[in-house]
This record gives sequence, structure tokens and C-alpha cells, in this order.
Amino acid sequence: MWHDPQWPVLHFYSSAAELYRACVELGEMWTTIGAAVASKEVSAHGAALLQAAPALKSHLQASLRRTMTTSPHGDRCWQHTAEPIPVPAAAVTFNSCLQTTFWATTHRPTRGIPSNTGTSTK
Repeated sequence: MWHDPQWPVLHFYSSAAELYRACVELGEMWTTIGAAVASKEVSAHGAALLQAAPALKSHLQASLRRTMTTSPHGDRCWQHTAEPIPVPAAAVTFNSCLQTTFWATTHRPTRGIPSNTGTSTK
């Protein structure tokens, strides 16, 4: 893939979450189709996608933990990208990739969103 060096490559967490989700959903689909048509090649492709998914999820969650900051008010903030760059505050959903307990403890009404820190939750 061509990349213009004057523009930094950003690693968006939402993209990583979608890749995880795609590996799970497509892996299940290809495994089912492979079994239905008795194709070892299709089933193996589905199994490879399913095998890659846990590592993707683990790496995404580890990166989210590393880039989380806490405001002076105790609000937890996540960047939208893995790179430490200023970004406007906005709501970001990381789809079904986050554990239920993580989601429940992080997505509550906020007291305020500190500027340039990403999504803030309290």
C-alpha cells in the first residue's frame, strides 16, 4: 500500500476493534460454509480467522489500557489512536470487542471532557 510520508499513519482503535469483530464473524461463517460444502480449505480459512481473533482482542485491550489517562477529576480518558497526538473529544464505540465489565464501567455520563484527550468517562 502506498503511503505519503508527509502524513503520519494513524492506528485507530476503532479499526482494530472492527478487525477483531470481522475475524470472529467471518471465521464462524467460513467454518460453517466449509462444513456445509465439505471444503477443508474454506474451513481452514475460517479456523485461521478464529485463531487470530483472541490475539487481536488482547493487543487492542492492552493498548487501550496503556493509553488511558485520568483527569484531575478522576475521569478516565482514551485516545482515538494508539499514537499520542491531540485529537478532538468525541464518543467512540469499540463495538463488541470490549468485555461487558469494561463497557459497563467506562460508559457512563461524564462530568466533563478534557480537551484533546479523547473520550472521557466517569
